[in-house]
Amino acid sequence: MNEKEKLEKRISGLGKEAERQIEEKRAASKAFMESEAKVKAARAKERADRRLKEDRLKKEFFKRR
Repeated sequence: MNEKEKLEKRISGLGKEAERQIEEKRAASKAFMESEAKVKAARAKERADRRLKEDRLKKEFFKRR
């Protein structure tokens, strides 16, 4: 194997490693975005539940008056 072939093989190996790292970063980014979406959805649900509870309490309060 001559010097040129060695370099080409090394370069292709580096390219594969870079692709693998990019894929790992994409997967991590996707997982992070999905977890962020879940957190936002949970917070929105908590707000909605709190509003419903407050509305019920207000309704009950004004019924008694």
